[in-house]
Amino acid sequence: MPNCDFYAVGDDHRAILKFVFDELACDVYELGSEPGRTCAQFRSLDEIMSLYRFTDWAEQNRSLLLQLHPHDAGGKVTFKETILKYPASPDKAVTYSSQGWGLIQLYLEPPRKGVLQSSHTNHNSETRAHNWHSTITAMGNPSAWNWSAVSRFSRRLNSFIRKSAVDKVHSQLVLPQAQSMRASGLKFWPWDRDDT
Repeated sequence: MPNCDFYAVGDDHRAILKFVFDELACDVYELGSEPGRTCAQFRSLDEIMSLYRFTDWAEQNRSLLLQLHPHDAGGKVTFKETILKYPASPDKAVTYSSQGWGLIQLYLEPPRKGVLQSSHTNHNSETRAHNWHSTITAMGNPSAWNWSAVSRFSRRLNSFIRKSAVDKVHSQLVLPQAQSMRASGLKFWPWDRDDT
């Protein structure tokens, strides 16, 4: 399965991204840009921390929504422009999103008000990409992608996350710092809801 759901925070996120940068041959892009700039491409942990303005992984307070492009997967990354109806200023009238049939999503969620949603990885299957190609032509031909390379990359990433896990909550993996923070009162959504 390409999808992997897991609870992770702070240093768990840092460890996953260190593995991505150090061990996996890929380009790393943000999913969507802030108004007024293009999507960032990241080459290091420091570049992520700089753009999202935190100096310690314990301070991360924004979702890191990333797209990974394995070097041996072929295909192409495109950047979709969206013009905002009511921009705060003329120089912030456009945002961009990175897209590509074989890109691998890595979404890392921080705690918010003492509650942690699961992070996850995922990617299209070759079949799904071909089924949608006729309605989303801007991303090019799915046949340009090396789908076995996409799957191989995804398995390596998910295997690292599985091996890093120290527990499970239902079907979702729990990484070490998330487990420690849960023991100190952090709630995992939806399993630790007060109304259940």
